[in-house]
Amino acid sequence: MKVDHSLICALVERWRPETHTFHLPFGEVGISLQDVAVILGLPIQGMPLSGPTIRGKDQWIDLCTQSCGFTPLQTDMRTSDITMSAVTRHRIVDDSTDEEVTEHTRTLIWQLLGGFLFPDTSGARIRLYFLEVLQGDLALARRWSWGSAVLGYLYHNLCNGAMWETKQVGGCMHLLQIWAWSRISMVRPSALQVIQHDHLPYGC
Repeated sequence: MKVDHSLICALVERWRPETHTFHLPFGEVGISLQDVAVILGLPIQGMPLSGPTIRGKDQWIDLCTQSCGFTPLQTDMRTSDITMSAVTRHRIVDDSTDEEVTEHTRTLIWQLLGGFLFPDTSGARIRLYFLEVLQGDLALARRWSWGSAVLGYLYHNLCNGAMWETKQVGGCMHLLQIWAWSRISMVRPSALQVIQHDHLPYGC
């Protein structure tokens, strides 16, 4: 889905940090946890994603090697993030081992987290913190409240954009745009055809 930058900019201009809502001519509206669950299909209950993870570059490099099967360069890393281009996945073939498939899956999820659900303003870096969260059995990732984390991160970036008049805003823009289309009829494309499936999130 192509992001409508004009719509996003208009919404950021109307965002009020003190209420975490958009002030529109007809009143105040905001994105709720229920919206996140319906649009993205993410869990909104579970353990919170919070707290810093303190590691040195060498430790992060070791974790990338052990967990994802690739070894980044120190120049690709900063204290808390890594360049998107440095994150590489195994090529999965018929004789790939279970370990290679798991490493590929973990890396793919990490890229989706950093590039889609929690993108920064550059769109070119991924937070290392999420690799820490994805350690161990990947099935346990469902225990985290991803929906509330995505919404909180979007709120944070909208507040920064509204207060500092930044030219770029981070956060899940697909969530914001689909929410706007579904809740504010005047900004919905006239040719938009919504195909709903009972087993898929609204935003798929």
